[in-house]
Amino acid sequence: MINKWINGCNMTFYQNQLNFAVWCVSSGCGVSLEHLNTPHNLLSFVFKFHTYYQVQKRLQEMSCLLPGESLFNATDNHVNMMAYKKLCNKFNVNVNSDLRFKGEDNGGLGTMYNCVTRTGYRPLTGTNYNSSRF
Repeated sequence: MINKWINGCNMTFYQNQLNFAVWCVSSGCGVSLEHLNTPHNLLSFVFKFHTYYQVQKRLQEMSCLLPGESLFNATDNHVNMMAYKKLCNKFNVNVNSDLRFKGEDNGGLGTMYNCVTRTGYRPLTGTNYNSSRF
């Protein structure tokens, strides 16, 4: 699974499906943080509702299963690639775009832990995953 994540943006990862849907309905539609966090309560509500509703709609359009559904799998989730490509064309995005969130440790995978004798698990911060080493 880790090598599958590191080798490229794979749309079977739910995180990538969600990132794409959020991008489409926010940046792709011109909705920014200023819109979502405006001090005008009604405008803020409308933009937040738009974002929530449209993210659900985009995920449904790509036939992505959602957390809580019986066949949902975060690392190998169903996605209709034809619908994904259609949305990419609609929003003028390259289908090979890298949608991964690469912040934090290990390029977005999170913190690795090492088991140390008599002390338990300790986080390996600032360390990047290397399949030949770990």
